[in-house]
Amino acid sequence: MRNPFRAASELGGPAAFTGGSSAYRGAQSNRFTMDWVLASIQSADQETRADLRQLRARSRELARNNELATKYLHLLEEQEIGEHGMRLQATVKRPDNMLDRGINQRIEDAWHEWSEPANCTVDGGMSFAEVLALNTRTRAQDGEYLIRMVPMAGRAFGFALQILDPDQLDEQYNEYRGTGQNEIRMGVEIDVWGRPVAYWLYDRHPAESGFTRRARERKSAEFIIHDFKRLRAGQTRGVPWFAPALFKLRMIHGYEEAEVVGMRGAAAQGGFFTRSPESAQDPNAPKADQQYSVDVEPLSYHALPPGWEYQERDPKHPNDAYNEFHKAMIRGIANGLNVSYASLANDLTQVNFSSIRAGLLNERDAWRRLQQHDITHFCTPVYRTWFAYAQLSGALQLPDRNRARWLRHRFLPRGFPWVDPEKDSKANALQIRMGLNSRTRLAAEQGRDFEEILTELAMEEALAAEIGVTLSTDTSTSNSNENAGPDSEAFDDLPESLRARLMDSRLFAHLQPNGNGRHG
Repeated sequence: MRNPFRAASELGGPAAFTGGSSAYRGAQSNRFTMDWVLASIQSADQETRADLRQLRARSRELARNNELATKYLHLLEEQEIGEHGMRLQATVKRPDNMLDRGINQRIEDAWHEWSEPANCTVDGGMSFAEVLALNTRTRAQDGEYLIRMVPMAGRAFGFALQILDPDQLDEQYNEYRGTGQNEIRMGVEIDVWGRPVAYWLYDRHPAESGFTRRARERKSAEFIIHDFKRLRAGQTRGVPWFAPALFKLRMIHGYEEAEVVGMRGAAAQGGFFTRSPESAQDPNAPKADQQYSVDVEPLSYHALPPGWEYQERDPKHPNDAYNEFHKAMIRGIANGLNVSYASLANDLTQVNFSSIRAGLLNERDAWRRLQQHDITHFCTPVYRTWFAYAQLSGALQLPDRNRARWLRHRFLPRGFPWVDPEKDSKANALQIRMGLNSRTRLAAEQGRDFEEILTELAMEEALAAEIGVTLSTDTSTSNSNENAGPDSEAFDDLPESLRARLMDSRLFAHLQPNGNGRHG
């Protein structure tokens, strides 16, 4: 019987101790994979340390000069953060488990005041929404962002944010763990569990000139927010999100530039003048070394010297395959950046309702995931720290210091209106009637505060009553019993405790006409 192990070795099996070829085709070494030599087993920090500075520099250059890279950063700011950023909604409750509207409004007013540029950042230059937008842009472009929470005595709230450049955290600064000492990885000091305990930061950008010698300072991790997308276990620094698409972004930029230059050259040079051999015998013909040219203008005709002929130049720019090739390249870039081709390229020429609906569903799920990441890793830590210093400074005064009660809150990110709002509204109304959803959740999905909606509706009703105008939100063509709201007199006859429980739902529908023509 033939020895299978010997047969495998004779055929050039990759590992003698296995006695056979690779079980996975992707692990085989043959003439088709000889150029696959860059793959290696390294830790996350080993992969990052050598290339981080180059990746970051190239990402920034593309963000400055490449239209697709700029568009992607704009998409992040618009879709992830939006116009108003993350809105705070305090959810402090009374002992009867109802929202304490007075306390919640006091907290939200103080937060809104702090969120203005004069109070939010140490330099007074950015609002909280603008800081969120910059964080989103920096995390994609540089791979990470750094924010220092600074206690500042004398400021209105005793607290502000300092925006740091990731370059101030030197990725080349590494120290092995010694006796009683922590390890420093790429400028981050970590304990035995890999938890950051301090950051070694330059006091200014390391590339700036004209200053005294830069110094590296140790800053406690307690007041540093260092956020990046974690791709592997044990990762200390972030990688620019452009990394998978950098090569194609650069190549397509060069390809477009070459096509534009070629088209410009073709437009500037129409053709050539050539002379026949017989013209050399003509005494009236120009000399052989004489250059011949004609200045042309629209609808002009010119006679050529004897023996000269005109040959048109047809450079074929752009070629017939340009459009399809260009779309394929951008589609690959969009996949690497996890956005749809239509959004990145602003190309809706081949989009129909079904395709854009399916594409937007996946894309919006990605935006919501990023929004929740921002709330967890940035908004909530900042809010908790702000709350403590706002109370200490006296800018936020509450009845007692029961932080467990006063800290109840949530952040409302921007919502996403649907492409068919009428059908979406009908589906939402059906979910409410079936008890499968609440008005509070539906309002939050659109980035709105349901309590504010109720307050505004009540104000509108009061103003309309004062002026003598009757309001109605009935969208049906007839006031059928099916669409009629609850009878006001019957509602008034209910016990007081039951009326209180129904108040929220009644306020939401208080503009619906009832069977008696009155408004509840």
